[in-house]
Amino acid sequence: MTTKTKNLAPAILLLIASLTMPLSVAAARKPGVHAWVQSDLTPFVIEQLATHPRFKGQLVRFVVFEDGNPAPRSNALALSLRDQLADAVIDAPGVRVGWLNTSSDKPRSQEPIDCTRDTVHYFIGLEISDAGNGNYKVDLRALDLEERSWVAGFSRSWKGSFSHSEYRTYRHIERDKSFLGQRTVPFRVTQPDLLAAYLAHELGCAILRQQSGEYRVTLDNDDEKSSSLDGIVELVSNNLSGQQVLKITTDNDRANAVLKGKAHHIDNDLYQYWVIVAPADAFSELPTVSASAYVHLPDLNASLSKFQTQ
Repeated sequence: MTTKTKNLAPAILLLIASLTMPLSVAAARKPGVHAWVQSDLTPFVIEQLATHPRFKGQLVRFVVFEDGNPAPRSNALALSLRDQLADAVIDAPGVRVGWLNTSSDKPRSQEPIDCTRDTVHYFIGLEISDAGNGNYKVDLRALDLEERSWVAGFSRSWKGSFSHSEYRTYRHIERDKSFLGQRTVPFRVTQPDLLAAYLAHELGCAILRQQSGEYRVTLDNDDEKSSSLDGIVELVSNNLSGQQVLKITTDNDRANAVLKGKAHHIDNDLYQYWVIVAPADAFSELPTVSASAYVHLPDLNASLSKFQTQ
């Protein structure tokens, strides 16, 4: 190596360092996806929902999108990011968020029945996609449910790599609990309290919408005694009586209606469970009201199969 070449070596190294250092620093300073949700996404969403005239008084629900549609099943990372955003936004002044079956929400039985939180106008959703080269992209968008169109200007994006734990979470598929009770995400037999709270809310809203009078009900749970859902009718009645939506009585002479539950077989171990309040008098002006939810009942299905083969 000549003396001239040796003299150029430090300069070349310095030039390479000056070109690569800004990229390294920028990469090091790029926030991870959870930090991005906290520092960038949450303030943006709160400001938009609280100040934009389009969202004034409108109810929103946080979801995970897949191919532009709300996904009843998604990866656990997207669901955790959705929950992180919803938890941060739900109590912000001027923001109205629909009720979610997420782990952070209080059970409905602990809150006064608020049927106005059921009719959602906008879905606010996150969607994760593979950006290639070990990177992933997270997009935020808002869907207008009435117009079935994306809200212009309501968008944010993050692109980068996941940590090892985030990647494992991304690869893990979970049910979105905000869809609990629908056919796509039925309740499990191990969730009687959540099922009862869900049915009580739906039935309570149906009762509150009618204007014909007060229900004084007795319980009929005969259809439950051979199933895994024994006790659901009583749980539903406890939730509703605590909310003063109806009155429970053991005196048949004072009762003007009966509360009962019944499971209808749909497919394999999938059932649609109904709770019904029906007037005791066929000529009563009180209407029959009902609510339903889907639930997996493997034990009941096995019992029915055994009975049918005997």
